[in-house]
Amino acid sequence: MKLEKGGSKVTDTGAELGFTDEQLRIRVHHVGAFADFGAIGRLEIFGDDIEWIGYDAQEDNLAGNKRLSKHFVLVNKCIGKTNSPGTFNVMRSLGASSILPSAPSAEKYTWVFYHGRPLVRDGETLIWGEHTRVVKEVPVEINTLDHLVENGDIPQIDFISTDVQGADCDILLGASKTLLSSAVGVICEVEFAELYSGQALFCDTQDHLRRHGFRFCDFLTRQDFNTAPYPVELQGKGFFTVSEALFFKNVSELIGDSPTQSGANQRVVRCLKLAAIAVVFDQFDYALGVLRTLQGKYLLSLDKLASRTNIKYIKLLRDLVRSADEIEAHSPPLYYELGRWNVGTDVPKKSSGNRWKVGLYLIERLFLMAIRIITKGNAPFYYTPISKVFHAYGLVDIAKAHDKRLVMYLLGMTYPAKGRLSIYRAKLISLFYL
Repeated sequence: MKLEKGGSKVTDTGAELGFTDEQLRIRVHHVGAFADFGAIGRLEIFGDDIEWIGYDAQEDNLAGNKRLSKHFVLVNKCIGKTNSPGTFNVMRSLGASSILPSAPSAEKYTWVFYHGRPLVRDGETLIWGEHTRVVKEVPVEINTLDHLVENGDIPQIDFISTDVQGADCDILLGASKTLLSSAVGVICEVEFAELYSGQALFCDTQDHLRRHGFRFCDFLTRQDFNTAPYPVELQGKGFFTVSEALFFKNVSELIGDSPTQSGANQRVVRCLKLAAIAVVFDQFDYALGVLRTLQGKYLLSLDKLASRTNIKYIKLLRDLVRSADEIEAHSPPLYYELGRWNVGTDVPKKSSGNRWKVGLYLIERLFLMAIRIITKGNAPFYYTPISKVFHAYGLVDIAKAHDKRLVMYLLGMTYPAKGRLSIYRAKLISLFYL
């Protein structure tokens, strides 16, 4: 099945740059599109800059998926590590269905609801053996992502996202060529104990991705499982069992010498996509490092590119770099001094001789915050320059987190807060970011 371009308009961004809007569009491939696209759905903020391709082994499961933009395709295929016949196990809970059977060792694992635990409804208790009881076996044809790309059935893969109940590493094994040639990031569900028979664990996934030039970045979710369905008063904290893991391509793997102009252009485009995705996941320093490396090696002008493209994330990167240039012009990088990290001249240091500067800075911030609350202003004009850029492009949560970290640093607090007093102080600060 060939995927259509969906009427995508190709806009020339300048012959000297060699990029088109079509080439700059980020293609996200999400396997396990049972209801949504999971954490990578954060990229929805970029609108038509993103092309979404979702896969599920059961066609009925695709029906309820949210359409994220006009560049949106759902594919009824089972994805794995080989091109071969297989069996898809439809389980009592449809979201737990998998090409792998449930692990007998996990039959009594229990997920007890506590207030604030995500993804579980009030009063729900999940017992793994019942949750994954097979109600139907469906024969399927398993395909690898590499095979589908080589056959022209799917477009280029820039980002791989998976939520396939134990078979996530299998999909990455079947995408080894793609991980080397085009993908700049991965989000995949990982387990730290077997929930499905024969499944790979986090260490296996990390090893495979590291061999293909990826670095682990963050765990985006957390699920703790208890070992047996004892009464609640007999339960402990539980074992950290399931998470979504975020990986980014190492910059050194993307930046290199290329014998052709087209090869160099491909490297530049991949770096731009990586930087944009990193920003959305609150990894701005990493994104800035990618862009600085690009500008140094390829003399890339983000100003020129942004003026000739309709791609939103390119304009975001341009504005972030402009703000970063202004900050770096009068503020040297962090340095190490007597076991304490300090910053340059534009933000007051925490040393005793500059405490009054810290106080004045924070009073000014609190005053501006109060004006905003009184006037019911929507734009947080009290933000620092970088946070203002985030907010202007709809990255409100990133703007708040970025600004809050700076304020906590100036107050001499760790981020995230540690200790009862620091946690209370952090909660008080959070009131200004509602």
